[in-house]
Amino acid sequence: MSWSRIFTAVFLSISVAGCGFEPLYRNPASGLSVRSALHEIRVDPIADRVGQVLRNHLQTALNPTGQISEPQWGLSVSLKESVSEIALEAANYSTRANLSLHAEIVFSPLEGTAAKVRKATFRAVSSYNLVDSEYANLVAERDARKRAAIDLVEDIRRQLVLWLRSETGTG
Repeated sequence: MSWSRIFTAVFLSISVAGCGFEPLYRNPASGLSVRSALHEIRVDPIADRVGQVLRNHLQTALNPTGQISEPQWGLSVSLKESVSEIALEAANYSTRANLSLHAEIVFSPLEGTAAKVRKATFRAVSSYNLVDSEYANLVAERDARKRAAIDLVEDIRRQLVLWLRSETGTG
């Protein structure tokens, strides 16, 4: 390795350390790990099939090991779905549709915590083509619903991490 590469690596390491960069999942002030706090979230059942898909992906995103710990937090999610047809042809029939999932979440402590209840709203939109085959349309809509649910999971997980960071003392 040349000296210029070594110098560049050292310089970048020092500049990143000096800019206030902190890992998202670690709280250096208190020594608490946000990642371990994610394992303490109980996700309440969500209605309908898309709710089951969202809950399963959310549980995996929060606790990939699947090991159950004592829940300290509760997360309830309510979903609303809407489909809007777009891209009208000259014969006035749709060739494309947008499936929107709206999620309202309530994140609250279960017992003995002075933390406050937090609420947020999220929205994910997934598009799909409409064709002459009814079966193909049903499959495309189902896949769009799953893609939208997975997008919601990422947004919800990111928000939970930020809330947990503030609860552990670095917010």
